[in-house]
Amino acid sequence: MLSVDSLSIVCLYNPMGKSVAEELAKRLQMFYFNAEDLFLFDHQPRSLQELLKNYGEKYYRKKEKEIIKYASSFTNTVMCFESGSVEKVRNCKAMKYQTIFVYLHLPLETVYAKTHQQTYATAEEKRLYAIARKKIERRMQNCKRFAEITVNVSNMSAMRACSEVLRKLSQYQTVHNGQKK
Repeated sequence: MLSVDSLSIVCLYNPMGKSVAEELAKRLQMFYFNAEDLFLFDHQPRSLQELLKNYGEKYYRKKEKEIIKYASSFTNTVMCFESGSVEKVRNCKAMKYQTIFVYLHLPLETVYAKTHQQTYATAEEKRLYAIARKKIERRMQNCKRFAEITVNVSNMSAMRACSEVLRKLSQYQTVHNGQKK
């Protein structure tokens, strides 16, 4: 079995990222952590929609930065981060510094279509997830720049994508002798 301290998983289509991260955690016998879930847990009983409406996306991003900094120190954990977490370079650096940053790539048009076809409870939630092409491009550029492992997950199930991540992770560890560079 592979020996990994921690992984940061980012997919610009969040449901795919969550599914792959959960499956990786099972297969690697590691803990699973979803940054968005921690944000919501910390703000119970209020919902994401309520928080976005009352405090805005800026507040969410500020709290997200704190969560990334906190979570990046976890060990034996597969962490899933929402696509907006990679909009800021400082967040990408935090993920890369203490974890192996894995980017699950989908083409821009696929991300755009999937996020815009989804139904959202409020306008604020839609603004958070159904983003403009320019923002998707910026997030993709940051992922490509900082990720140690990139897997093109187009036309893949979460199970298949997980297997591909494990294959690339094994290659990565062979090249880096099991050490984080």
